[in-house]
Amino acid sequence: MRLFSPFDFLILIFVVFAAFFPVFFKNLSEKSDSFVIFANNEKIEISFDCDTILVVNSAEIHIKDGTARIVENDCPSQICVLQKPLTENGQIVCVPNKIIVSLNRKSDKTQPKIDVYAH
Repeated sequence: MRLFSPFDFLILIFVVFAAFFPVFFKNLSEKSDSFVIFANNEKIEISFDCDTILVVNSAEIHIKDGTARIVENDCPSQICVLQKPLTENGQIVCVPNKIIVSLNRKSDKTQPKIDVYAH
């Protein structure tokens, strides 16, 4: 009397593959570090290594050497221009022109450590 038939082994291999498939898929779909700019209900994603100058809603955004900065803007308060360059996970926001510049790093070394939990 046999405990397992060849068909049982096929089912076992399928179950193991199905269990690990999301892990393989996640690693393939992960992207590198990038800057994401939200404006006009659109999302613009720029590689972390790319040096470029963008003009979005009258704001001049410089991306160079892994930093992003709004250099020039016609908004009245100029708060977005006065913010320091974006080098770590975070955002630069211009409320009057509805622009968000965000840096998304995937590596664990640059993730900020949580020091407070709020409930």
